[in-house]
Order: sequence, then structure tokens, then C-alpha cells
Amino acid sequence: MPTAPDGLSFCTTSDSVRLATCTRGQGPLIIKAANWLGNVQADAQLPSSRHWVDTLTRHHTLLWYDARGCGLSDREVDDVSLDAWVRDLEAVADASGQQRFVLLGISQGAAIAIRYAARHPERVRGLILYASFVRGVFHQGLTARTRAVFEEMVRLADLGWGHDSARFRQLFTQHLLAAAPPEVMAAYDEHHRHSVSGPMAARYMQAFYELDARIDAPQVRCPTLVMHVAGDPMILQREGELVASLIPGAQWLGVPGRNHLPLASDP
Repeated sequence: MPTAPDGLSFCTTSDSVRLATCTRGQGPLIIKAANWLGNVQADAQLPSSRHWVDTLTRHHTLLWYDARGCGLSDREVDDVSLDAWVRDLEAVADASGQQRFVLLGISQGAAIAIRYAARHPERVRGLILYASFVRGVFHQGLTARTRAVFEEMVRLADLGWGHDSARFRQLFTQHLLAAAPPEVMAAYDEHHRHSVSGPMAARYMQAFYELDARIDAPQVRCPTLVMHVAGDPMILQREGELVASLIPGAQWLGVPGRNHLPLASDP
């Protein structure tokens, strides 16, 4: 994988999607599965994410990437689904040149990491899962009224993402970073507003809601740590507990807080 001076590289998936990746640090390899709307250029700079990049790269090599349809990766793609995201991870892992590594999965990145680990047990040394879920909201027994609310959010994403007004995106930012200072939320919004188009954001949300990796979790055979914030407003703690219950031998660690994404100020 040819690497630019800033750690930026590109690889291609089995279905011919070009992905942007970033590599930092030295030591044993950790690959972070993509989650939400990627922006590899922003992750090492934003106050909402640079702390975990800095911490993990002190003693490890960290490799992360923009998923299909996002950031510096190909924006126009045919397939947006859990299996497509696993193909992204397969391409990134193969391009790394490393045979074994730890996988980090945050939010829907956990389901991607779980399915990859189930399909490629010989390559995954361990899983670290944070704010994880393996079933989207459409598999959680919603009432018709609640389902209609989520379907309306998909429609609003199609119309409102990338708009000059930040009001729509703040609906999501306030769930991702519920207890973050205003300046942290504003920086996150500014860097991610152009990371994806409205139609692609809507397709992502629809795929999140339909995601189901429950069949994959019991097939994981590597050591697994499942962490979840007790007050996570985006993914309820019960979903993390379900993940831990489905993966054989998984270690559960509940942590206090209200942010879906981990901030430097969080425990």
C-alpha cells in the first residue's frame, strides 16, 4: 500500500470501490472499522476524536479508513449494506500487509468488526467494541409510530444533509456528543457536513436501521471486550449488553457518561 507523507493511502475493494485509509504510529496493528460518516483527514485533528488517535498510536500502529460513499473514498457506490462494509474492511486489512491484528469497532463499526472476525478468525487477535449494537432499530420490535419517526429521519437526511444550516445535523450531533461543549459539537459538524451527500447519508441511516449481525456474534472466537456508556442516547446500553451476551467469553465493561462517541473528558 503506497503511503503519502501524512499517512494517507488508498486501496480498492473486491467490488472496485476506492477507499481512503490513514496510518499512524508504530507497534502492533489496530484496525478501526469505519463508523458513521468517515473523514480520515479530520479524525486526527478534531477535539472529538484526536485524543483516541493520539492514545492508540503511542504504542501501536493505528489504521482507519473512510467507508464507501464517505470522505475521500469513492462517493458514488451501488451497495451500502453490512456486507458491503465488511468488503471495505477486508480490502483495508489485506492492503495493510499484516496477517493478524486487533479490530476496534465503535457504534455500527462493531457489527462490521464482528462479521469480519466471524469470517476471518485466523486474522483477528482480539475485538474491542465500544457503543456497539448488532441489530438495527427495525429489528427491535418498534411500534408503528416509532418506526415512522425513524423513517422520517431518513427522509430528512436526504433533504437536509450538507445544507448551509446546521440545524438538521445538530439533531444527530447532539445524540453522538450529548455532553460535549458547544465548540466540540461545532467543530464536528463543520468537518463532517461535506463528508457525505444527503442521499448517501439517508442510505447509510437506512442500512443502520436494517443491520443485523446477531447470527455472526456467536461465531466469534477471539478475546473480546465490550464497552458501553450507561447513558448513551444513541445506542441504548441494552444493545451493548446483547452484544456481550452473544459473543462467547466476551468481557463486559459498563462506563458512566452520556456521549455516544468517547471524548477526552470521558472515563
